[in-house]
Parts: sequence; C-alpha cells; structure tokens
Amino acid sequence: MSVNVKPIQSTPSLSGEDAKRIMLQVSTKPSKEAVKRNEALLKLRKNILKK
Repeated sequence: MSVNVKPIQSTPSLSGEDAKRIMLQVSTKPSKEAVKRNEALLKLRKNILKK
C-alpha cells in the first residue's frame, strides 16, 4: 500500500506591492451592485440552510 504525501509548502512572503493592493482593496467601499448581489446571495443561502 503506497501513500502519496504532499511536501510542506513554505509560507508565502508578501512584497510591498502586494500589501499595498490588499490595503487598497480592504479600504475601498463596495459598489451598490455588489452590496445588492451579496444581500441576495445571503438570503438565498439562509433559505437553503433552513431546508
């Protein structure tokens, strides 16, 4: 019996540009369409979980 083992990956490091992009994305306000879509998906998810 053989077992496939994946090697342990090192923790990725972030560059300054990556950190800037993450901070910009976090601080940006979502569009009205995105908010409506998320609310609709949340309502759908709640209906599915009730069943």
